[in-house]
Amino acid sequence: MNHFLEVKGSQNTSTETLRQFRQLLEKRLLPFANSKGIRYIQQMDNAEIWSEFRNSWKNLNPLRNRKPNPGEKIQARPLAPHTARRLVEQLREFIRLCISREWLSENWASSRHGLKVETSVEPKEPFSDEELQAIYAATELISDGHGFRLKRMGVGCQNA
Repeated sequence: MNHFLEVKGSQNTSTETLRQFRQLLEKRLLPFANSKGIRYIQQMDNAEIWSEFRNSWKNLNPLRNRKPNPGEKIQARPLAPHTARRLVEQLREFIRLCISREWLSENWASSRHGLKVETSVEPKEPFSDEELQAIYAATELISDGHGFRLKRMGVGCQNA
């Protein structure tokens, strides 16, 4: 873990990116490995343990930097899809370094080994169907700047 952070630091990686890598490794990987009695990265050289690690991820900031109210119970929340994608990409980068150092045999965080993150994005329409109908109706009333009142009132321009 320290070797990876040193390598990333020497590659002119931004301090924010280094902080994110450190959070992944120190706040997620290290506690997980300790809970499983794993001391060396080589002990994690199989897809099952990496899948279990991925499934252990929870939102570490469920209150979004807000202090809990007195008596408020903090509920564990799943990660947002964007956060999960970012963490999987960072994990893949970490494992690539481990492979290059021959500490791991494969990139167990690849989608080939089942470590996938949902990437579909719900389409966001800026307007409801009713609002779109109103916009379409309004565009029919647009004119060249002459006779808008006549067009709005439904009177043709024959008399003009």
